[in-house]
Amino acid sequence: MASKRRVSQKERRKAIKKKLQYIKRNLSYIEQLISDGATLEGLSKRQYKMLLVVYVIYRQQLWLYENKKQSVDHRIVSLNQPHIRPIVRGKAGKSVEFGAKLSASYFDGYIFLDHIS
Repeated sequence: MASKRRVSQKERRKAIKKKLQYIKRNLSYIEQLISDGATLEGLSKRQYKMLLVVYVIYRQQLWLYENKKQSVDHRIVSLNQPHIRPIVRGKAGKSVEFGAKLSASYFDGYIFLDHIS
């Protein structure tokens, strides 16, 4: 599918289903290890956070697949930076940017941060 120029909706859904099944299988292996007595204490703080983010992404993508939707509120688009959200700008070249959205004011040589999201 990655090498095709155009992918039909049916092919895309089939590929997404396969990928979701792979993730479900891997997460079930982790859950099985935990039920057998393994602990997550051996994971670093970064690895543990990444595991939690993977669970959230899996639930979001599964919900999108099952409900045949294109978007979900607070969708995670980055494993390394789960707080980053896409911003649709409509600019030439790149229609979507990633990062924090902020509002700032300038008064008498000082810059004030009004709002950040």
